[in-house]
Amino acid sequence: MFDKRLKIMLICFLLAIAALVPGCSAPTTTEPEPVIEGEVTVSVNLESGVWSPEDELVFSNEYDLPICYTTDGAMPTADSVRYESPIMLKDIPQNKALTDHDEEMTLFDYHIYEYDGTTEARVIRAAVVMPDGTMGPVMTKTYFLMDDLSERYGCAVISIVTDPYNLYDYEKGILVKGKLYDEYLAENGGQPPQNEWEGKGNYSIKGRDWERPAYIQMFDGSNKAEWESPCGIRVRGSASRVYTQRSFNIYFREDYGQKKLEYDLIPGNQSIDGKPINTYKNFSLRNGGNDTMSLKFRDDLIQDLFSGMRFSTQYSRPAIVYLNGEYYGIFSLIEKYDGRYVEDHYGVDSDNVIIIEDGVLDEGEDSDITMFEQLMNTYGFSDIDLTDPDKWKAFCDVVDVQSMADYYAAEIYIANADWADFDNCRLWRARTNDGTEYGDTRWRWMMFGTEYSIGQYLSTPEIKRYFPLESTSASWNTFEDSFHNNPLFTNAMKNPEFRAMFSESMHKIAEEYMEPTKAVKRLEEYYALWSRWYPDFSARFGAGDEESYRQEFEIVKDFLQTRPQYIIPIVDEYCG
Repeated sequence: MFDKRLKIMLICFLLAIAALVPGCSAPTTTEPEPVIEGEVTVSVNLESGVWSPEDELVFSNEYDLPICYTTDGAMPTADSVRYESPIMLKDIPQNKALTDHDEEMTLFDYHIYEYDGTTEARVIRAAVVMPDGTMGPVMTKTYFLMDDLSERYGCAVISIVTDPYNLYDYEKGILVKGKLYDEYLAENGGQPPQNEWEGKGNYSIKGRDWERPAYIQMFDGSNKAEWESPCGIRVRGSASRVYTQRSFNIYFREDYGQKKLEYDLIPGNQSIDGKPINTYKNFSLRNGGNDTMSLKFRDDLIQDLFSGMRFSTQYSRPAIVYLNGEYYGIFSLIEKYDGRYVEDHYGVDSDNVIIIEDGVLDEGEDSDITMFEQLMNTYGFSDIDLTDPDKWKAFCDVVDVQSMADYYAAEIYIANADWADFDNCRLWRARTNDGTEYGDTRWRWMMFGTEYSIGQYLSTPEIKRYFPLESTSASWNTFEDSFHNNPLFTNAMKNPEFRAMFSESMHKIAEEYMEPTKAVKRLEEYYALWSRWYPDFSARFGAGDEESYRQEFEIVKDFLQTRPQYIIPIVDEYCG
């Protein structure tokens, strides 16, 4: 026992001496530096959804690398706020960029206002700072500080998060008037546009160059996100872009990280043969167009009632939108017309689809416009006699005349004042015959942008006698006057077979699709649904009060009840 203790003491003595001798030290062990493979992501304890203001966010990553975050939608950088300890949700600042940039967005006194409901959501974006100073993948989350999201709104809720630069930058921001508006003023002697469809700003530019990267999440009847994805966003629309609540197109692309969305985005959406559609490469969030500051659902109602006629319609549903955590109002979430729409609904390959919008090629190859020009030059801008059987047969070989008859009857019936052959008019065909029913290369029509109708902007007496094919007059005395801006339709109506077909379509609308009792019932359902969202929207955008919404409802109701007794006798007299 003594020898053992002596040996231990001797070893300790020698180790102590060695520590004092230069160049000698006791052996040590060190942990090797971790090898980091690939990108490092941020983990968080709270997923996007509804939480208490007292709940705390805890960030982490597998290598314990630094984490930086932002709370305004901006992409985090190494210079952003460094995460040090748990973050209480109520301590995340509420964004107020929309009202801060109101003057930069506003035209024609369409402002955006603060109100109590803007305190409901918070956004946070976080990323790991890699050892080389670059940033790892960005994590984006949206937190709603309320009891129940579904109960609060009763419809789908969409959160869009994007760097504020993409929205408000003077040169590149897509929501502001910006540099392009100042250039417009300079070119026009400093005079602002006199009409809403005039003028030019950042907000008005179309095309891929004005698409911006974003992140989107959808809360669909629950307090958790049903799906989320990187995406691209663009402002969409025509004159309605002047409203401070601006519409968006949403695009899924491989460039962003997800090339399509597989989800039942619009329940009930189906192809011509009844197959459900639940894959989307894009969709639109529409402010209501000309109906933005009014009922907002006119176009949704009309397309709903006309579903089943031989022209294309768009399925839709309401959705509340939050933009970088700020309430941005109620929108219509609708299908977007493009080649994929035609493929999904009619089975024609999207690469074989030509779409013309307002006389301009919207989908297809550049040379495809010649096919539309040939159609119009041969059968529109000419004095061709379509009562000749051979010429009529040739016309029927290039045009689906039932689609044409249904479409023109529908537009005339609803008294659309913002429509003609080259205004809110869209048609499509297959480039080459693929042997299917709808791939036969005949032109067919697509209904959209119908809200300037069923009483919009017109008093009741004007509505009842209105024939909407020339927007400069609302008091024509003869049915022929309504053909002025529609040369293709004008020539077709010279043929007795087409007149009979058109008359039948008009009667079918009055007696079936828009039969007054049925149409009014559907109107009441829409109004009851949308009424719950008007107070928030009105407070945010300065729209009408409860009485003004009710007055608009009564105008539409009166139109639906009385339109047949005015329009049908005129059609019968002309068509025989």
